[in-house]
Amino acid sequence: TSWPCLCWALCWLYNPTESNDLLDVMVDVIDAKGLSIHHSQHSISPWKDARELTNFTVNTPELWSPSSPHLYQCSIKVSGRGGEYVAKETFGIRHTEFVQHGPFKLNGERLLLHGTHRHEDHAGYAAAMPDGLIDQEMKLMKEMGVNFIRLAHYQQSRRVLANCDRLGILVWEEVPWCRGGVGNDFFKDMTRDKLRAMIAQHY
Repeated sequence: TSWPCLCWALCWLYNPTESNDLLDVMVDVIDAKGLSIHHSQHSISPWKDARELTNFTVNTPELWSPSSPHLYQCSIKVSGRGGEYVAKETFGIRHTEFVQHGPFKLNGERLLLHGTHRHEDHAGYAAAMPDGLIDQEMKLMKEMGVNFIRLAHYQQSRRVLANCDRLGILVWEEVPWCRGGVGNDFFKDMTRDKLRAMIAQHY
């Protein structure tokens, strides 16, 4: 069953010239069938850090799952004196829960995780895998019954995550650290910085 879901558009603005000119911002969200579920327009001044542009409620969301990976698309168009930029992101609506001393639940139902481990590496390419080969590899994983994948031991291509969303694969993602022990303060600060960047880019 579905329940009402509150969604919001949280955005960071890159403004290296520190312009103060007003911006026209348009937010559109559509479902997998191409039907509009939200539209809003705003005229606002440039901002720093993160800013919530809009929020809205999806009363009966189509929930994302490995068997039905329903994706919504959010498009944000920013226009100003300097030109126009459009950002597009897909997202799924889902609820996860790790029951203490119990099972993992997705959307309120127990889900057994069947998965594998992936390195960004291939014969003849090393870590510089072309997009088509990444797509093929992820499709093969789905065809063998995977609903979960561990990406080790570093941040991998966004294309891997896009394939997981599209194919219905849950992801465990990791920062670049493996079996090396905990280093000095510089090492710890760098690892925290990488984690913050990964969350901001992939949340």
